[in-house]
Amino acid sequence: MILAGVVTAIILNTITDGVNGLKLSLAGGVVAFIIGFLMWKLKVFKAGDAKLLMMIGFFEGIEDMWKPLSAAIIVAGIMSLFLMIRNHQLKSRFQRVWLHLKLMVLNRKYEGYVPVDNDQIKMPFAIPVFIGILVYKLIVVGREGVLL
Repeated sequence: MILAGVVTAIILNTITDGVNGLKLSLAGGVVAFIIGFLMWKLKVFKAGDAKLLMMIGFFEGIEDMWKPLSAAIIVAGIMSLFLMIRNHQLKSRFQRVWLHLKLMVLNRKYEGYVPVDNDQIKMPFAIPVFIGILVYKLIVVGREGVLL
């Protein structure tokens, strides 16, 4: 499925913008792959989330991929806050994250954030990515009259 998506994105961008579309698509895919790979190695993303990020890069191209990804990150933040408030974990979660960041600074070493065993809040990044891109495409791009 990933290969089919990459090929489809490259073909669509090449058809719509020619060689320039091909270059933008490849550059977006490579940059998004590097970012996704780093986020996966840092244990911020799961592997599927990193591949989804790469796919967005191929479809949107290097110039436009930042806008829908920004929308996805905003949606992820809103969804995360909602889940923490709903499960009464907002204060404790912020305290744990603050302690984790403080220890990284004091130890001068990056360590991936590991949730506690009984952590009830788990949200794959794919959900806010889908919602963020959908909102971006329908509201922002749809207003301009171009939906691709």
